[in-house]
Amino acid sequence: DWCNKRGELMMAQPHVKHLNSGAKPSYPDLKVELADWIRVHCNELKPVSRSMVQVKAAALAKS
Repeated sequence: DWCNKRGELMMAQPHVKHLNSGAKPSYPDLKVELADWIRVHCNELKPVSRSMVQVKAAALAKS
């Protein structure tokens, strides 16, 4: 079906390689909150490991 509409699809958004941008993020504010949490810990000279970030991200996602 899309083969028949190839010309129409190509003209719809010629600068975009993929018309479907994918699923929207489930937790749009998670990235900002997590970055703030990391920044606070770094400013207090507390170490932040990858596993700590993963645990905090999971906790923020649940709340």
